[in-house]
Amino acid sequence: MAKVVTITAFDSNSGFASHWIIDGGIAKYVFDPTITVAATNLRELAVILSKGLVPSLEFYKDKDPSKFCFEASETDIGHYFPRLYRPFVGTGSADTDEPPSDQAHRKDAIRQFRILWRDLQILFEHVHPDSRNLSAFGDRIRNLILLCAMEVENQLRGILRANAYPEKTVKRLNFGDYQKIEPYAGLSHYCLEYSQYENLGFFRPFDVFEKRAPDWWDAYNQIKHDRYKNQHIANLGNALAAFTAFGITIIAQHGYGVMYQGHDGTIMADVLKMTHQPSLRPVFRNGSEAWTAQPVFQRR
Repeated sequence: MAKVVTITAFDSNSGFASHWIIDGGIAKYVFDPTITVAATNLRELAVILSKGLVPSLEFYKDKDPSKFCFEASETDIGHYFPRLYRPFVGTGSADTDEPPSDQAHRKDAIRQFRILWRDLQILFEHVHPDSRNLSAFGDRIRNLILLCAMEVENQLRGILRANAYPEKTVKRLNFGDYQKIEPYAGLSHYCLEYSQYENLGFFRPFDVFEKRAPDWWDAYNQIKHDRYKNQHIANLGNALAAFTAFGITIIAQHGYGVMYQGHDGTIMADVLKMTHQPSLRPVFRNGSEAWTAQPVFQRR
């Protein structure tokens, strides 16, 4: 199957990227397949672009082709990772048919998000949402941590299952299994803040995900197994981190647009504001052909 290569060039103010398929000595511009260039490899194509020989792509003209960046697509053309969001590039501006998304799951996840947000708002009536109160702990806070972290586990388990993770392993997952999602979801790169409570600061609940379990995850497991001994770590800071982590797992599956979806109540953007997100390589489709799922762990 063919893959797409993205060629990016930069000047002092900006950058420009174009997407190409090279097959049989011909390079085809993905966004407009009528544009083709005789080139057998990427370096040859880069030189042609730098000479300004492709009129509609004049940004490359007179730039040093040795400084161009090349990046191959993760998936084959017309393929996508199930329940792992990627931006979409179609063939031509009229092609807007994005990869299929599990709409039933999306609606259910947003519904659970709203329920937990209502619980958090009730909690705020008793513990003021302020960074000075992040160490406050109690039974209601503990329950919220448990529910949010359980939702995170459910989302991560669903991603593994949708991507052909061994079924026997799915039934007995541990943190090491969940870490295998990171290279494809980029969870550690998300940073959010609370839209209505900016004084709470920024939250990156998966920031150490590649190396170890985050503090809120450890708190979840410790209070789950011995709530009395570990009640002091059932604090507001861990509750907010766990709730934010739940929101991130929804976004990582359904895209940034999910924050603005919903017709019957609070939308995610009313609650959380994105301040940083991962740079994700796009998926591509050739013409109007149907999308095909390409599970991450089935490829190996």
